[in-house]
Amino acid sequence: YTSTVRNRLGTWERTPGYDFEWHKLDYGKVYASKDFYDPVNKRRVYWGWARVNGINGVLTLVRELTWHPDLDQLISFPIVEQKLLRQSELLSFENITVQYNKLWFLSRHWPHAAGAHCEVQVEFALPNHPVFFQLYVMSAENDPSAGTRFYVDYHPPSTINKGSFYEVEVGALRSKDPYNYHYKASLKLLKSERSVSILVFVDTMFSEAYFQNGRAVFTVESPGTSGTEVIITSNANTNVVKAQAWILDSMWVSEDSVLRDTSTFY
Repeated sequence: YTSTVRNRLGTWERTPGYDFEWHKLDYGKVYASKDFYDPVNKRRVYWGWARVNGINGVLTLVRELTWHPDLDQLISFPIVEQKLLRQSELLSFENITVQYNKLWFLSRHWPHAAGAHCEVQVEFALPNHPVFFQLYVMSAENDPSAGTRFYVDYHPPSTINKGSFYEVEVGALRSKDPYNYHYKASLKLLKSERSVSILVFVDTMFSEAYFQNGRAVFTVESPGTSGTEVIITSNANTNVVKAQAWILDSMWVSEDSVLRDTSTFY
């Protein structure tokens, strides 16, 4: 940026080596985002306004912005303090195979309606063949398709692709009225990576999904019209490297607790 005279807008010039194309930080229903620099933790954080029907919208989780030099893109992921809201672990397992076209109810033995206020993370191994795997939230046992689905449409990289990364389609999908939508994005994967992860925060009326630690993000409506089940499925036998889930505590704090914590003072 080059300034001109006082009270007049100057000129912007492209930084050499970087493009000025638009890149979305959230491929769902978010707008009016704000960011600031956190001088205590030396990071840039931002949040946006989620346009959720029925409650006139709500602020998203606070996210940290980082730069991935190998992928040449911004990464948006919940700040580490978000983990403090984990109340109790609902699920934890490793190296389990999801059978072809079988529905695996992760929430089968959870407390009643725990799937409506939870954090779920699933990591799928990447095979050497195409596969379509999904994570359902706010679904119903008798009609899983009524829920909100986050998916990865995986295709192995082409042998003619000489770059260090390739792209696959990911998305958020809901096919039941009155909340019909299908949001898509291209997720960049390094050729050296052997798995892909989906992290979802569910809060009754809407969900936030983070693919591969924030390379693609979706904030979407996910009303529990008929249930609160959490399900994973795949159209081919797929190894789940790891799956974890937590029930989340309330985000609200008291005025006294904030005033007592002097680390929050800038």
